[in-house]
Amino acid sequence: MEEWCNKKIKEICIVGRGRVINQNEIKEKPGIYPVYSSQSQNKGEMGKIDSYDFNGEYVTWTTDGAYAGTVFYRNGKFNCTNVCGTLKAKDEDSLNMNFLAYLLSTNAKKHVSYLGNPKLMNGVMSEIDLVLPRLRFEQSKIAEILTKADEAISNTETLILKYQRIKIGLLQDLLTMGIDEKGNIRSKKTHKFVVKNGIEVPKEWDVELLDNIVSEVLDFKANGSFETLTENVKYYYEQNYARLIRLTDLRNGLKNEGVYIDQKGFQFLKKTRLVEGDILIACVGEYTGFVCQMPKIPYQSTIAPNMFVVRFKSNIINSFAARYMTSSQFQNQVSIVSTSSATKLLNNPNLRSLKLVIPNKEEQILIANRIDSVDLVINDYTESLKKLNTIKTGLMQDLLSGKVRVKINEEVRT
Repeated sequence: MEEWCNKKIKEICIVGRGRVINQNEIKEKPGIYPVYSSQSQNKGEMGKIDSYDFNGEYVTWTTDGAYAGTVFYRNGKFNCTNVCGTLKAKDEDSLNMNFLAYLLSTNAKKHVSYLGNPKLMNGVMSEIDLVLPRLRFEQSKIAEILTKADEAISNTETLILKYQRIKIGLLQDLLTMGIDEKGNIRSKKTHKFVVKNGIEVPKEWDVELLDNIVSEVLDFKANGSFETLTENVKYYYEQNYARLIRLTDLRNGLKNEGVYIDQKGFQFLKKTRLVEGDILIACVGEYTGFVCQMPKIPYQSTIAPNMFVVRFKSNIINSFAARYMTSSQFQNQVSIVSTSSATKLLNNPNLRSLKLVIPNKEEQILIANRIDSVDLVINDYTESLKKLNTIKTGLMQDLLSGKVRVKINEEVRT
């Protein structure tokens, strides 16, 4: 492409570095000018002080540590620490710094040294060779398109966070106060609350031990000796007859990749076959108490050894129970009864000793549906976010390589 050219960073940028700025300086000199460090969260900002070292358009990158090679576009008055490198255009009329940030974000990490502490120092950055449009106008158009994609992603992330906060408040209200006969969330000012079995609830509710309201609590041991399966574990795991559901699968949303077993292994584990709506609760390790309701899946499945399957009697709606079991009120009970040892553990008797609040079935359904409505909004925005990220990735691959060109009129070319 004649309209694109190869340039090393040192040919187009002044390469610099930040200075040592510690937390004491941030505490002693509070102000409005951001201080950027090696971290990646919050766009790298670690605080604000009352002075600035840089003013204008720059690209910064992390020189040391886990985030080495992470690139940011900066514009305005700011500071950065000594673990940040800085790039300033030698000729602002020929280089769009926002475009450079996008282009470097696809290249910089390739040049990080991982011998010991990860590093991308100024000398290496200076020698990075880039292919870029000769015309600043084309660079700017590419940056403009990618910025709009980033704005759409950021707006969607903000909406997800907003509805997640709404859900937290809604869960607290619905699972402690419920919905009255008029469809409103109860209030202690207008409704009577009483203490039952140690938990304050609306007078219409009951509180029961799980032992009194479960029909089954199953775990892996219900199938017999684990060694029977593990003797030929490699053989079993190479087959794809049924899914072995592990805690990591639940936490990551049951993606397609996972552990599968053959028909013989599945028959061995038949006592813990899962059905849609089953409530699973982790019983070993740091995620003890993690609760998930089994979704509808297109394959047979059973559980791994680190969780219980909880099935309730007919007066309990599973979708309500699963949500209550994720609440702080229930999780606090889990923390109290989980045995203290090197590994956190929730055993079957202790699980059965936990308490569940019980509205009537109609109210259970109303509560679950109202929470579901917020979950649907969050899920919709989450799917939109995935699509936007995929679109941005495609745009970067096409536009930053020159595979797809932005339109430039002849007047600009000349």
